[in-house]
Amino acid sequence: MIGIAIGNSIGLDTRGQFAPYNVSPPVITGTPIVYQTLTLASSGSWIAPSPVTISRQWTRNGLPIVGATGVTYTLTNADADTNIACVVTVTNPIGFASTSSNVLFITSYPQFLIDEFIIRVENAGGFYEAEACQLAQLTFLNNIS
Repeated sequence: MIGIAIGNSIGLDTRGQFAPYNVSPPVITGTPIVYQTLTLASSGSWIAPSPVTISRQWTRNGLPIVGATGVTYTLTNADADTNIACVVTVTNPIGFASTSSNVLFITSYPQFLIDEFIIRVENAGGFYEAEACQLAQLTFLNNIS
């Protein structure tokens, strides 16, 4: 999205200046699992004459997340099975431009792939040991309080 301000309400001499524009998108990083924290690792690269202000807005499925305007965002249950991104807006006296980061799909709990594990049950009379599986995918439910 690109916006152009009409006129100059703050009285600056803006001759020869132009609205900001993006040359490389913002980048978010982190583990895309509920309760983890995502980080705006880069606001992207912009060409914009000074003075500029930079703002951020985290989005869920393309819609703003209320109050989520920081460099980091901690994922909640509401983010499970959604797409999260961060929109960065750069503004100067001439206008503004906004662009979105990469999108991360958020899962509600981690999944681990295990090659092999052994079940061992011990009691006073001895123990029982058995190979439980050769290739098991275990899902750990979120019981975080």
